[in-house]
Amino acid sequence: MARTTAKKPAPERARRTRRTPEEARQRILEAAEAHLSKGGPDAVRVQPLASELGITDAAIYHHFHNREGLLDALARFGARRLRSSMEEVVAGRGASGTDIRALVELAVDTFERRGYSRLVLWLSGAGIPSDRGSGMFDAIVSAFESARPPGRKKPTGKQALESRNVAALMVMVCAAEPLLGDMSRRSVSIERSDANTQQFRNWFAATIAEMVTRSD
Repeated sequence: MARTTAKKPAPERARRTRRTPEEARQRILEAAEAHLSKGGPDAVRVQPLASELGITDAAIYHHFHNREGLLDALARFGARRLRSSMEEVVAGRGASGTDIRALVELAVDTFERRGYSRLVLWLSGAGIPSDRGSGMFDAIVSAFESARPPGRKKPTGKQALESRNVAALMVMVCAAEPLLGDMSRRSVSIERSDANTQQFRNWFAATIAEMVTRSD
């Protein structure tokens, strides 16, 4: 009598998590940011990202069209995160106004530790337009207004433009400092060291605060 072998039940397939397009983009950008912080723009590659996330290359191309589009979206992703963090600092200000030093530290952390200085430089060198993001860091201007001494009127005209110029200077220095800071300091005979780097950043934050709070 022939023996019958019971069939083993087929293994259950892992259920795929269905995500909205916004959730999928967020997941890709967060993974891309992790690669950026470790190895700069060259480390942000479609195939390794897709393999790490368990998706196809085509899924990434669907959201960002090409690698340049991914890097461009990543730059705006980082800028939005920085803006959100700055807005939290401004919203949480006490009676003494916004801590300008905290804003500088936030900006330097984003541009340096997370790799966005190198990304912005890469995008510029690649000729990718940077004409978007108007008003991205208006939170800095709001912070400057909150740091003004009590009783001073909100600046208008030339004074308001000066506040925005100081804010633009702050963004520019924070973005460039991780790339050019050591070289610039060595050019004026300041030795390269962590202590001198931190001293410069503290001095810069204090200088920005003084420019903001000085008498008209």
